[in-house]
Amino acid sequence: MARNTFKTISIFQSTSFKITALVGLFLSSLLIILALSIGNEAGNFVVQVESGNVTKSLSITENIEDETTYKDRIVTTGIKNISDNAPQLFMPNGLDDIKEMTKASGVNTSYPDLYIYTFYVVNTCDQDINLEFNMKITTVHNNLDKAIRVMSYNETNEKINIYQARDTVDKDYIYYEYQPQLFLDDKTVYKEYCTLKSDGEEKYIKYSILIWIEGEDPECNEDIYLSAIKFQLDIDVL
Repeated sequence: MARNTFKTISIFQSTSFKITALVGLFLSSLLIILALSIGNEAGNFVVQVESGNVTKSLSITENIEDETTYKDRIVTTGIKNISDNAPQLFMPNGLDDIKEMTKASGVNTSYPDLYIYTFYVVNTCDQDINLEFNMKITTVHNNLDKAIRVMSYNETNEKINIYQARDTVDKDYIYYEYQPQLFLDDKTVYKEYCTLKSDGEEKYIKYSILIWIEGEDPECNEDIYLSAIKFQLDIDVL
């Protein structure tokens, strides 16, 4: 597989950090790898079912209505030029805004200051399965992880979670009811769980990842110039 990275180059311009980003986020386990590949597919977002058999276990798709799209590989356009942001700016109406932002699956390029990717996880076997989502940081330079925010949104249960590293200086953020949770440790952003039924509407979930550089964070400063970070999201059947 091609090398997976999430590299950023920032230019400090007045009050805003402009970040040229190749966002790499991959789901790797015995089941799924979601990755941004560097090489022949530079700048693209690659989804791959590692098992190679989407009819007997689990599948990822951007079109839940069309089973012919339940393939072992999806390639979409990557995101560039993200800059610092804050939830009070891109989601002033809370859940209603997130629903609109993630209404269409795939990469949403309508919000250049955010990385937004939405997809479906589908149970393709004949029994209920329990899943663990385990988001990790595998590589980081210049402490970019201190200013990054990761949001997960499970549309099935309308659950929104925001995650951040512990601040060096305590600070309260105006995130409405969505108060940020701390990364589990230096390498683990979060662990989340869900169950997929063998049939019916609970056979799948619509899941979104949103990533931004938090402009209100004390670590959002010139120290993150030429920074880089790599995320890995494992989805495991428990």
